[in-house]
Amino acid sequence: MCKKNYFGITLLRSLAASLVLIIHSSTLLSFERHISNQVMLTNVGVDIFFVISGFIITYAHWDDFGKGKASIKHFIKKRVIRIYPMYLLFTLITAFALLILPQFFFSSRSSLLFFISSLFFLPSEMENGDITLLLAVAWTLSYEVVFYLIFSIALFFRRTTSLIIISVAIIVWSLLGLLPHSSYLSSYFLTTLPLEFLAGILICTVSKNHENAKFTSPKQAFLLTILSVLMLYSSLLIPEINLNEARENARLIYFGMPAIIVFVGLFNLTSPANRIVVKLIEMTGNASYVTYLSHFLTIGCIKFVMRKIPVLQTILLPMVVIFSCLLCTFVGVFIHYYIEKPLLSLLKNKSPVTP
Repeated sequence: MCKKNYFGITLLRSLAASLVLIIHSSTLLSFERHISNQVMLTNVGVDIFFVISGFIITYAHWDDFGKGKASIKHFIKKRVIRIYPMYLLFTLITAFALLILPQFFFSSRSSLLFFISSLFFLPSEMENGDITLLLAVAWTLSYEVVFYLIFSIALFFRRTTSLIIISVAIIVWSLLGLLPHSSYLSSYFLTTLPLEFLAGILICTVSKNHENAKFTSPKQAFLLTILSVLMLYSSLLIPEINLNEARENARLIYFGMPAIIVFVGLFNLTSPANRIVVKLIEMTGNASYVTYLSHFLTIGCIKFVMRKIPVLQTILLPMVVIFSCLLCTFVGVFIHYYIEKPLLSLLKNKSPVTP
């Protein structure tokens, strides 16, 4: 981060990416084997990413408010450079994979319109009713882009006014999600999920106004993490909950609240003394965006091999999931260091890249 090094944010990035890898590895490599509801709880990784995003965007641009068009241009340039090059790369790879191996895609179909709309983060409705981007896992970026648009416009005003505008806009956006939807685009974009951005913004605002406050102690972090886990598990006691649904409003309750609590517990945590642990967390946390974008393709390669060698499908699912998570993480870290970082440095003229 730019002014204060939050080790906890990097830890949360690593944690969120790992949780996403667990749920997707489990569902995509199960080969019709049963997946427990406990595994489905790892869906919370996406919600942690939403809270992280609200915090980081506010923190990184805290001093950009009230500077008029220059701050808006500066913000948009940084956001485009940060998210779009790698998104474009993996969208192109996915498009190529769809053309040569369409049998490995659940619902996507090849079409120029589908490809073009995905480039602008606009989903398409599939024949089976799925609403998705070509790079399906990047559905969260559709929300990010709307959030960035709101944030960029608000930058024109002074900080207090801007934060009020952003908060009101997000609340209205979320309230619209409670209304009946007349189109697939409105059902896709209008949910209460943006309130998780707002949670990150509020946490950042409190943090910035109390910068001399003590860091979170390991004991406090542990207790809040336990509370978050207990809240997650409490959802298993409620019958008829679809824990694998990605964009229903109930997700804010079952996954959003635990995500917010664990974020509060860990974001201000100091780094441990063990340098090996710190290095591993920094590697995986800094590569989390690329790991997130690339892991569907990595898992797809694993699934291709398992289909070609059926005996691999008899391996215990937990072992398969562990292997998949490790491989996806390795691929993400490799791409981050040898493709993403050099590319971002080039685009930013070797200046530091905003997280």
